[in-house]
Amino acid sequence: MILQADSTLALLTSKTGEVYKVPSCVRSKLVEVNTSITEYPELLENLPEGEGYFAIVLPKPEHCDEIKVTMTQEKYDEYKQLLTLNKEM
Repeated sequence: MILQADSTLALLTSKTGEVYKVPSCVRSKLVEVNTSITEYPELLENLPEGEGYFAIVLPKPEHCDEIKVTMTQEKYDEYKQLLTLNKEM
């Protein structure tokens, strides 16, 4: 399956019922979907750089520069902090 940058990889539902879309962020080929996070959603928070991934995508080499500008580590840390605050509500 070919994904566009705005393709939705996953829909996350918070404890308060809010639904968030997780976009692909880059044109790529969908290689694998991590079905384990459906049964064990805590993997997303506890092992985000390991078993807590949404999917594996394979972009074309010419699209790799797009990946570098999608989200910096600082923006990711801010995003995680917002998720933590939402969870505490």
